[in-house]
Amino acid sequence: MQTQQQFKHLLQHNINHVLQEQAQKLKDLNTAHENRQNTLNRQTKELQTVKDQNTLMILSIIIFLGLIAYVIFSNIQRKRLNTKLHAQNQKIEFQKTELLEKQHEILDSITYARRLQEAILPNKQAMALHFKQCEIYYKPKAIVAGDFYWFEQKQDWIYIAVADCTGHGVPGAMVSMVGYNALQRAVFEFNCVEPGAILDKARVLIAETFSNQKTETVKDGMDISLVAINKIQNTVLWAGAHNPLWTMDIHGLHEIKATKQSVGFAFDPKPFTTHAIPYQENLYIFLFTDGMPDQFGGAKGKKMKYKQFSELLMQTTQIKNAVEVLDQKFKEWMQQYEQIDDVCVIILQLK
Repeated sequence: MQTQQQFKHLLQHNINHVLQEQAQKLKDLNTAHENRQNTLNRQTKELQTVKDQNTLMILSIIIFLGLIAYVIFSNIQRKRLNTKLHAQNQKIEFQKTELLEKQHEILDSITYARRLQEAILPNKQAMALHFKQCEIYYKPKAIVAGDFYWFEQKQDWIYIAVADCTGHGVPGAMVSMVGYNALQRAVFEFNCVEPGAILDKARVLIAETFSNQKTETVKDGMDISLVAINKIQNTVLWAGAHNPLWTMDIHGLHEIKATKQSVGFAFDPKPFTTHAIPYQENLYIFLFTDGMPDQFGGAKGKKMKYKQFSELLMQTTQIKNAVEVLDQKFKEWMQQYEQIDDVCVIILQLK
């Protein structure tokens, strides 16, 4: 009985020993497995890190190569563009040179036209011989002008006019030459005496000059104030086209209205009226175009208009340097505004 118990005890001891050994082996196996798994995970991570590094390196190389390609392509494009721009710049420089040459030629032509226009303008000293006071304020908007003044003497008659032709600059100057020629022919070729008759004939001559325009009706012409003075007969005659006449005596300023039509083409032409003015010693006569009264300026940027213009003219009769004062007042009036038209003013005082 005791032997049987000992055997059971021994058997149980052996079984426990075997189980402990197997448990230890299993534990060792688990530990080894965990170690292998950890090693595998570490190796996997290291491999993934290497892969990521390789991928990043490849991407960096691709980006770097792309940047190099972009730089090379940009340089090629820039060189092409520079070549194209250089060619365009050369073309522009060539065109600029051509334009400057043409501009110079045009400017030379305009300057020559100015000399021609100045050549037909009367001599102030010759005009001044016939008057107690003779002031001429002439201020073209451009190099040449559509405004001009005219003086001629035939027998006992003295003719003085201020004219405003269609346009200003070169076109106006061309029309002014036509107007000047028409006045000359009316007096010396057709022997017109009275201002109204002179303007009637000048209108016909101007219309004939432009009659070659077959495609459309040309309405070029001139507004004019023309006075004729005969000291032997103590006579002053005047006619005007749009531009009025102002005279001033001891009683103040007086206005004579002009005929409301230009000297040129008209659908329903009317004879220009000749007005007789009593000859008075010291009488002031003002001939002018609309350039100054129509000029924008002043504090409100409006036109000067005729009222203010007339007051300015009356002030000039009290001073010697009338032209300088007119020019100064005109510039003060314009301020920052551009001159919009030619200006021509003549102040005469009868002897």
